[in-house]
Amino acid sequence: AVDVRGLGSGVLALAVGGQHTCVVVEGGTVRCWGDNSLAQLGNNTTMAALEPVDVPGAGTNAVTVVSGLGHSCSLHAGGQVMCWGENNLFQLGGAYAGKAPRPVPVLGLPANLTVLASGANHTCAATADGEAWCWGDNTYGALGNGLANPTPEPGAVRVRGLSGPVRALTAGLSHTCARVGMGDLECWGFNREGQLGDDTALDSVTPVRPVGLSSTMRQVRAGNSFTCALDAEGRVRCWGLNGDGQLGDGTRIHRAAPVEVTALGDDVVDLSAGATSTCAVMRDGQVRCWGANALGQLGDGTQSDRVEPAVVQGLGAP
Repeated sequence: AVDVRGLGSGVLALAVGGQHTCVVVEGGTVRCWGDNSLAQLGNNTTMAALEPVDVPGAGTNAVTVVSGLGHSCSLHAGGQVMCWGENNLFQLGGAYAGKAPRPVPVLGLPANLTVLASGANHTCAATADGEAWCWGDNTYGALGNGLANPTPEPGAVRVRGLSGPVRALTAGLSHTCARVGMGDLECWGFNREGQLGDDTALDSVTPVRPVGLSSTMRQVRAGNSFTCALDAEGRVRCWGLNGDGQLGDGTRIHRAAPVEVTALGDDVVDLSAGATSTCAVMRDGQVRCWGANALGQLGDGTQSDRVEPAVVQGLGAP
């Protein structure tokens, strides 16, 4: 690991996109670095940055930031959302297509947003009272508004058919999941690999429930074409694409319904999903990861995919 220059110790939020990274630092300023060919750094250029640069139009009251393949969005203290970068599929929620090198406001959103999540080419947000809105690519119904529209439209649309107020959101390539009510999960969008968890391979333009889960799920995390969730007992279940072992069930079999990552037991306290891999923080501070590992992304000292959790090496004492 290397320290990122120019950030200090005041990072409040972190988002990793396709080939760029953004953070919110103390004071609410957004800073980004990496590839900028799609203007995803938001600094009014398309020049790559090897060190963090300010996103000047994002202001100084950001509370979190999310990143997709070629765009990023920030949520602000007043509940507003600003986005920048690639916009060929209206990922920015504005009135025109084409990349925006500076932040632009998302059209049609209410003002009291508190939750934000980004997929590859779509983004979703939820209000303080649990209403969800999405914008961007809706080819397979990832916006959850009852339509699958291959012709993108500008502005945000409200998610239809949720059974309760949204408390958390996550998004993959073309699907979205929410934790609603007291901990139920509901998902919508692309489902050819079973990433919605409803034991079918049918896309859904409105929310459906993964089968066999308890009603007290604490977290939900989406990878590219799979989803994992952490329940109140500390157990992890995953579903969807499994060609790289990203479901952690000891196989490479795709799963249309949740399967437990049994090797973790009930000691998980936090969960994270990447494109084709997953990591869990254990109660004793240990980190275990599984899935694709050709570039060493699991941190276990090898470049071998893992179909079951492997311990991340070199982190030191928790």
